[in-house]
Parts: sequence; structure tokens; C-alpha cells
Amino acid sequence: MSSKMRKVTAVGLLARDELLVRTLLKVVTTQTTEAWSFHDGFEANVALCNPDSALSMMAIRRASSHGLLCVSVVHDGGHVLPETLMLRAPIRSSDFIDVLNRASGRLQVQGRSQESWPKDDERYESVAQALSRLKSERTARHARIEVQNRVLVVEFRTGQMAGVDDLTDADLVDIAHSRSFTLTVLDERPGDTGTFTHVLDRLLWLSGLHGASHGEADVLPDRRYQLRRWPDAGSLPLQSFQLHMAAVLSRQAATADELASRVQRPLQDAEAFLNGCAMLGVLDEVTASMENRAGGMRATRKSFYGDLFHSLRTMLGIRRSAGE
Repeated sequence: MSSKMRKVTAVGLLARDELLVRTLLKVVTTQTTEAWSFHDGFEANVALCNPDSALSMMAIRRASSHGLLCVSVVHDGGHVLPETLMLRAPIRSSDFIDVLNRASGRLQVQGRSQESWPKDDERYESVAQALSRLKSERTARHARIEVQNRVLVVEFRTGQMAGVDDLTDADLVDIAHSRSFTLTVLDERPGDTGTFTHVLDRLLWLSGLHGASHGEADVLPDRRYQLRRWPDAGSLPLQSFQLHMAAVLSRQAATADELASRVQRPLQDAEAFLNGCAMLGVLDEVTASMENRAGGMRATRKSFYGDLFHSLRTMLGIRRSAGE
């Protein structure tokens, strides 16, 4: 077995399937060609996907441009996602070992020597989708983007973008949805990055709000979603009805139609809000089993008030004291 450690994540899997995967990983790793561990987040090498989850399509789009692999976990009567390996459920240890070994072989072939996306490769991601993926992976420090005759340098730790132009929201939307760009991941921040700074989350948020018109909507109308945490009202141009939507989704899950009804706004406003939250990485798809899980409401209520106060503090410029 190789000393290299690979990572597996679960995307939209049923709770029992994810639990089984976590358990199997502890016992089969000595029988695979490489060592494997479970990891929460898209920075894993392999994503075990539920074909019926909207989040799986997002994982496929992000993985395809990054040399990673998706595996469809298929129950009886289910379907296999395009361009993925297949793992039948209920998952057997022998099948699991086999799919991990096949994944290892493909990953070794697909491995890249550098992180770079050329301008003439428009098959996969927009600027916003690439930056959202890199942000969620939490492995990149900086990124340099050449797009629309501009150069932007992103620092993921601070969430700031620097450039020579003072960009309007309309400029950010155009840049966010561009698929003709060069992106290079850097370990060190370049010396001359420009005098103007912009907030990365603002670009991601605006790209989500306008995603439907650019064919980049990540949420589905029949799925239920809930906020993992509040969007930051201090750095984002949130309107009052969007704050209301955040409050609703902090307490309970809803479809886009249910959210629009509760806030009394058009459906397209609810869909835009959900897309914006998805791009920020603060939105979770919720299944019926997850909603019924014991203790879920207590944890949700605690998160709701904590994130509400944090968002209000940020918006008002109030620092949290050390004793709180």
C-alpha cells in the first residue's frame, strides 16, 4: 500500500450510507493500494455522490476541472450520474475496496503538476464557480486571474481581491460569469496587485443572484434547503427581504416556492437568494431524514441566534468583546 493519503467525501448521501462509508474506511484501508480517510468538504480526492442530490451536480462540475473523481452511490432502481464510477448500495466492503482502487488508478493518471486553467478551455467553470470551489477546498492561499483584460489577485484567507480597477457590481457580475480566463493558484502573494480591493464573497453572492440568467443555477425547485450560517450583512448588499429569507432558512428548511410564500416575494427572488447562498457555501440541502434527526431543532436555533448577532455586529461595525 502506498504511503500517500487520499481523501473521500460524501455529497448528498443518505445518513445510513455516509455512516457505513465512514465505518468501512476504518477497516478496508489496509486492503487498498493507497491509504484513504474521510473528509468533509469538496477538497477531497473522491466524492461519493447521491445521484438524486442537486449538490452532486455541483460536485461534478467542480471536480471535472480539478482532476478529481465522483462516484455514484446507486440504490435499486436508481441511475448513474454521467462520467462517474458506480458503487451499488447497500455498500459491500469488496465493492468499496474495488472502487477505491479504481479511483486511485485514475487519479494517478489525471494528476496535474500545477493549478492553472487556460483561457481557451471554456468547458467547465465560470470564474465564480472556480473561486467558490477553491474557497471551499481551503487549500489555496492566493489565486491570480486574467479575465476581460484585467488582472485580479485573490487572497482566500482574508477574502479580498485586489486589482488596478475600481469595479462596480455590474463589472463583478460580468467577471463572475466569464468562462474565458486564466487562473493560477499561487503560494505567495504577488508584489504589485493594484490599489483597489474588493470582497470575494460579494462577487460570489452577485454571481449567484444572477446565476439563473447565465445558466448557472445550482439549486433545484423540488429540493429543501437550510442555511448553515448567515450571509455576512456587513460585506454583502442584502435587502430587507433577503434578511427575512435568511431568518426563515436559519430556523427550518424550505423549497424555493415555500420560501417565496413565507416571505411574500416572487419565486425568482427566492431562487436567486438560494443560488447566492449556494455560491457562498452557506447552504445545505436537507432530506426528510435529516429534518427528523433528534436534536436538530435545538442546534438550529443556537446557530440562528449566533449567526444573527454576528451578522448584525459586522453590519454595525461592532467588535465582539473577549468576555462574550
